Amino acid sequence: MNPLSRRFPEIYRCLLTECSSARLALGAGTSLALGAAFWSAAGWDRDPGKMLFLYAFWTQVATFIVYGSIRASASIADEREAKTWDLQRLTPLTSGDIAAGKLLGAPVYAAFLAALLMPWALVGALRSQGVGAGVAFIYLQFAATAFLALSLALLSSAYSDLSRGGSAATAGTLIGLGSLYTLAPALVKAPSDAGIVYFGLNIPNVLWMPLATAGFGAWAFAAAKWRVGRDLLEPARFWRFPAFLLYLIFFLLGFEKASAYFALLLPAAATVMTALAEPTTPEAWRRWLAASDWGDRIDRTPSWISGAAVCVAAALFISLIPAMPGLAPYRRLPLVLSLFLVRDAAFIQACRFTKSRRPEILAVVFLSLAYLVPLILLSAANMKVLLYAFMPLVGSDVSAWVNVIPGLIGALASVSALAFVSGRSTSTLR
Repeated sequence: MNPLSRRFPEIYRCLLTECSSARLALGAGTSLALGAAFWSAAGWDRDPGKMLFLYAFWTQVATFIVYGSIRASASIADEREAKTWDLQRLTPLTSGDIAAGKLLGAPVYAAFLAALLMPWALVGALRSQGVGAGVAFIYLQFAATAFLALSLALLSSAYSDLSRGGSAATAGTLIGLGSLYTLAPALVKAPSDAGIVYFGLNIPNVLWMPLATAGFGAWAFAAAKWRVGRDLLEPARFWRFPAFLLYLIFFLLGFEKASAYFALLLPAAATVMTALAEPTTPEAWRRWLAASDWGDRIDRTPSWISGAAVCVAAALFISLIPAMPGLAPYRRLPLVLSLFLVRDAAFIQACRFTKSRRPEILAVVFLSLAYLVPLILLSAANMKVLLYAFMPLVGSDVSAWVNVIPGLIGALASVSALAFVSGRSTSTLR
């Protein structure tokens, strides 16, 4: 065994499977042909250097970010399909070793293709009239975006217990294309621009954009690592998901025109997505409730419960903030939103104690109907004031009780239903 295979076995295995001599030769020949075509096509433009750079750069984006995300999203899914994923438990590799190996190894051929195009991009940047000064900033944001996209793709693959190559490829494509939203501004913003005011500090774009993007990439990679750790039977930790929600709330509140009243929109959405993505089986529910050690019981707490608790606590704190001029009704929005969050998340978990083969789909269908049917019927009947009973809305035309009571009733009903069906299920397991 060579040092690379001993220290990074996952990366070495990907190198053996992805980078055969034939594929390397084909990639080199293709990049040379593409570069010649880009050079020829850019020569007709008034700024041939800029066009050459753009041609090469966006091809790098397509190969490394989009194609790399496809490979990363299929990395664990393909292992599960080939029945080799369980063999990972027999190796001394930790969840960090496996996650890092998949992150760096799965897109290794995509990285090779992107590297072959780098000389063309640099030549174009040096010959251009306006790109040269910002090329370092562009590639810094490129690296941060690639890290975010690959980490999200790896996270998607880690949760794809029932997925197959087609769905993994679709997820990787969507993640790769969606992540370009964080890359495109780097092409239109100069490093010398005013930047962004964040918590009262004027932070230049060259620092703000890569750091913000890489920050969320780090959380996505950590979530993928923790999901891999669950398959390796590594102990869970209670603080992980609440820490991410607090980070998200803190991140949103830093913007110059941010309002605390809207700070729970994304954390609430993340909690609902977690409730759907992390199925808590009746057996896991029984082990959690039956744990004799309180430390173990706290660590076994389902993520959606800890996330909902954070959102409720944050909502109660935000409701104590004095009302801003013209936004008095929105002071109760976090509390209303958190109550509907508890209702929906508890209902999703209650569906898992039914005999449905696809409880998550069942929950999504019923929750969609719970929102869409009242919206359609009441809007058509011009009875929009009743929408406050069925949706997390606030307004100056209704009192706080009209806003809060329906959400509280829905939350209590879902929690009671969950307690009932979980009690029956766990008693059956005993």
